[in-house]
Amino acid sequence: MTRISRFRVPLLLLTVTGIVIGVWGALQGEREALRDGFLREIEETAGRQLEQSIETSGRMLAAYAADYSHWDETANYVLTKDPQWATVNLEGTLGTFQASAHWVLDRRFQLIRAEFADGEAGLAVPPLDAARLEALTAQDLFFHCFTRDARGLLEIRCAPIEFQATERGTDPVGWFLVARRWDETILSELGTAAAAQVLLVPTDSRSRDVSEGTRKDRIQIRHPLPGPDGQALADLRMIRVVPFAVALNETQRRTRLGLLLLLGPLLAVSAALMWWWVDRPLTELEDLLRIGRADDLKTWALRNRDHAGVARAATYLIERHGADELRLTPDGLKRCLDALPVELMVKDEQGRLLYLNLPAESRLGIDRSLAVGRSEDDLLEMGVACRHLELDREAFHSDGPLVREETSGERWAWMARARVATGAEPKLAICAIDLTDRRAAEVRLGAERDFLATILAELPRPVWVRDWTGRVLYANPAAQELDQRRPPAAAEETTGSEARRARDWQDVVVRRRSMVREELYSDPSGSPLSARVWTGPLQSPGGEVQVVELLLDPEPDGRDHARAA
Repeated sequence: MTRISRFRVPLLLLTVTGIVIGVWGALQGEREALRDGFLREIEETAGRQLEQSIETSGRMLAAYAADYSHWDETANYVLTKDPQWATVNLEGTLGTFQASAHWVLDRRFQLIRAEFADGEAGLAVPPLDAARLEALTAQDLFFHCFTRDARGLLEIRCAPIEFQATERGTDPVGWFLVARRWDETILSELGTAAAAQVLLVPTDSRSRDVSEGTRKDRIQIRHPLPGPDGQALADLRMIRVVPFAVALNETQRRTRLGLLLLLGPLLAVSAALMWWWVDRPLTELEDLLRIGRADDLKTWALRNRDHAGVARAATYLIERHGADELRLTPDGLKRCLDALPVELMVKDEQGRLLYLNLPAESRLGIDRSLAVGRSEDDLLEMGVACRHLELDREAFHSDGPLVREETSGERWAWMARARVATGAEPKLAICAIDLTDRRAAEVRLGAERDFLATILAELPRPVWVRDWTGRVLYANPAAQELDQRRPPAAAEETTGSEARRARDWQDVVVRRRSMVREELYSDPSGSPLSARVWTGPLQSPGGEVQVVELLLDPEPDGRDHARAA
């Protein structure tokens, strides 16, 4: 069989296969373009529907804040703080407006009254402190944002408390804050309104269930929920399966399966022929080229006349050129050294530069053609050059490489010097890696750590950090002083056994939840003093979860106890 007849059948099969695949690919592209355009239209419509659903869902909370803030009786309550009026007019209003909590604050954002739903004891105080509230109202008196607490996500709306006779937003006497817990009920309502699945995920979530583009049969909408700083605090993701896209994908899957069953045998036959007539002899040729014997190539050419031209060309190269032609040239070696991200220099025993790569040339600030043949006395400051010369001499007389960190002004570098026995005289090879950025980062982190330690040391409230067994890892001076006044027996009666304490700490670490418990201490006069201690989880930079405790009340010096007496 001639060479042309050998390739005629696989060539014909490959041509037919290419035509079929090309036609199928064109049809596939048209279908995918149709599907993608349809999905984009649905996605735009669904995005508008989701925004309208969120706006509709929050109207009742906005009306709650607006109605009760622009009311003369509410303004009088802020000035008089009449508890009877608050009981009659404010108590029990949360359920009417589907809110989780409300807070009445004075002009300086100090809490006057708070009401929260069952199970929301953590909302006894506003989740935003006075400084943050002042900054937000400075930007918008009727600000609207989201925040997080231990139980999850909260929607916050604010309105200034004013008399009805004044123009809105001109003379607030206080502030009315309302909050709503975003739980599964709200997500279910939004999903029902949008006829889709609605999820609440962190902003940096890359979960496969909500990541965009993972499936071609559904649309996915991302709606960020802004936090107090204006940045996205969480993402509201809507996922809707499109039946048309599902049916189209199923059709394409069946088409691919049928095409595979049709073209599979043809491709298998073509692959077998290509292996027998092309791949097998060329593999033998590759093995012979690796050995590099011209006689074996000539014998192989006689047995494989279809590839005799390749064999003759390879034989010519082996006979005409030696193995030295395949080695890296000096110019190629210099280009490789210039591409390295480290500084390389070579000196003679007198300290003169014989070679330097491109990074070393950049640091010295002089063209290497002018630097070669000169010593560092001519290129660097006298003190730096003398120090380098001493280290070079030490490296020349050392048995092994000399490695150390060096500093020059604001520059830190890792330097390695080694004597190289080459030619008639030994040379000194020097490698340098810049550590300036790393040193600066270490200094900055150390300063930040010392600053935080100073803050905790100056904090008047006692603070403890424990591991899950209750072992104290850190206690600020206020906590150390309070521990000295703690009567062990009385504390045992108040908080229970050490086993119960250990279970509480483990619960904080495992479930990542906070709690408030009672502890018994002694005031400075020695009298028993009951105090509330907040306990919550704290994740260390190493990823371990620890327990942090903060004394809430009374004050460590016993002033709260004295006032209560």
